[in-house]
Amino acid sequence: MLNAILCLVALLAPPAVTDFAPADRGGGPEAPLAGTLDDLLAAASQGHPGLAAEHARWRAAQADAQALDRWADPAVSYTGAPLPIETRLGPNHHTLGVTQRLPWPGQTDAAVATAQAQGRQAAQRFQAAYLDLRAAAAAPYWQLWALDREEALRGAQAQVLEALAQGLKGRVEAGQRPASALARVGLAQSRLADRVAALTPPRRTALALLAQALGRGVPPQPVLPAEAPDVTAPPPLEAALAQTPDPPRLQALAAQVAMQEAMVRQAELAARPGFEVGAVWQLIDEGDSTMPEKGRDALLFRVGLTLPVWGDANAARVSGARARVQGAQAELTGARQGWRAALQATHAGWAERHRRQGLLRDTLLPQAQTVLQMLRGDYAVDRAELTAVLDALTQVHDLQVELARTQAEGATLQAQWQALVAEEVAP
Repeated sequence: MLNAILCLVALLAPPAVTDFAPADRGGGPEAPLAGTLDDLLAAASQGHPGLAAEHARWRAAQADAQALDRWADPAVSYTGAPLPIETRLGPNHHTLGVTQRLPWPGQTDAAVATAQAQGRQAAQRFQAAYLDLRAAAAAPYWQLWALDREEALRGAQAQVLEALAQGLKGRVEAGQRPASALARVGLAQSRLADRVAALTPPRRTALALLAQALGRGVPPQPVLPAEAPDVTAPPPLEAALAQTPDPPRLQALAAQVAMQEAMVRQAELAARPGFEVGAVWQLIDEGDSTMPEKGRDALLFRVGLTLPVWGDANAARVSGARARVQGAQAELTGARQGWRAALQATHAGWAERHRRQGLLRDTLLPQAQTVLQMLRGDYAVDRAELTAVLDALTQVHDLQVELARTQAEGATLQAQWQALVAEEVAP
């Protein structure tokens, strides 16, 4: 009899589940990522720890929803009597029982709805983390491009100053130019060398920020484009605000509101009674009984009801759940207002970089280059001062550097806009 009971329990027990263990990556040093921005993002999306954590939370929420969509496990009991209980039909040695607890109608559905809303929240948080990754990586990537572009422009400026200094040496030795002119060129070269040296710390910082955005412990090796990013005109703001659906981060907060509302329903249903049904099978031996039906087993049915007597505690649970709904709704409202403000600020910055790019590229820079050419011609025939030539040369390269920075900032703002309107989501 005992073996039969153990076999029944084994059949009702769930199958064993093996834990998933990630593959061992070894203890070697981490290899740096390399490639263009799209290559870096594609590689980071496969192994970013933040994305992996959000994805694991989503899978856990899905599993929780599936686990809640069932009743409680039935209970099987056995009672043995070493000294048999005598009945009119014979002695009772063994008693088997089975009990099933049943929730109030709707309680299981409310728990499943809560878990499903939590799963939707986790899924949208994963998408938001992916968009944040793309925006966070774009800023240092384009900053690195602007720094490399500035270094190349300063190198060209250094070559012009060196050629100017070589031409001055002969004229100073011949007494045609004062020595102060050569000293001015030397001062300009020293200041330029300082500017070039000052590019190293921000480059290291940008590489560190890029590694942090990509979820890596070592700086990456980005492949920077040769061409400058074109800052296109932004779309109309009002149309974007009207047509853009809620981004994943707002959808996650909306799912949080739905989850809290489902928890209110759970708290309200918790004040309802629960049910318990069961059956008892008493195994009767024939023994010495003389009754006609001696040895007949007894079968009993039982029904139970839980009594929710702690009304104050249940009411407090419902009140707390409703307060959490109000808090989640307020958080969603604040986040939506912040998102609209961020969209407006990003649009304004994007439009300004577009305007500034056109002004620098089409107006200011051509004018400065024309002035420099005229001054160099006048300087060759002693009709212009060296200071004016140096100022014009510095102004041309400063405008070129400003144009590169403007284009890099515009590309960064475009990436931020794409993250705000969720133009690209994770597969």
